[in-house]
Amino acid sequence: MNIELVPSAKLDEAKGLVSQGGTNIHLGISVLLHAKADYAAGGQEGGVNCANALSAALKQLQDDPYLSLGLADKAEAATEAEIKKSYRKLALKHHPDKNQNKTGILFTAVQNGYSLLSDPEKRTLTDNRRKRAKDKLERVRKQKEDEAKKKQAQSRRGAPPTGAKPMGATNSFRMPPQNNDEAEYRAFNKRFYEDFKKKTKQGRGMPPRS
Repeated sequence: MNIELVPSAKLDEAKGLVSQGGTNIHLGISVLLHAKADYAAGGQEGGVNCANALSAALKQLQDDPYLSLGLADKAEAATEAEIKKSYRKLALKHHPDKNQNKTGILFTAVQNGYSLLSDPEKRTLTDNRRKRAKDKLERVRKQKEDEAKKKQAQSRRGAPPTGAKPMGATNSFRMPPQNNDEAEYRAFNKRFYEDFKKKTKQGRGMPPRS
């Protein structure tokens, strides 16, 4: 398990920033990187592990190049000029030379995002991948929504869920009924079958119509 200690207050601050999304994710990561370096240099004790929070935040930027450049709200609609402008702004702000060499991993994430979006071919591949991911999420959402509606409708009708057996029901009429409802159901079926046989026999014995 990776251990990267920071003061608990810094971890809370970073989590708050990351939860806001957008370029606040970059700020949250920067807070953790600075705090981690300062904590290690200062020989402090009693810190909390920020490894999971830092990895999760960085993964968001790595998975979405538009987010890594602060353009998640525009995404595919972002122009080349907007991509270049946003990259320059973030690269300057989080360049290691501007941050005592503490933000190298964040700067790399921004660079990687720009390398994907500044190349037309790579950007097309990225956009197609994003579209497939969105379509998949939408299919899953729709499926869950349909299943919830179906269960709700069955609940209103009092019917058991699809594939479920009635409580106490048996698979064979050779076994004794397990409750009164099943006994009445069997009796009804028996009467219906006997009436059907009588009507069938009577129908066979009737003379043909002239």
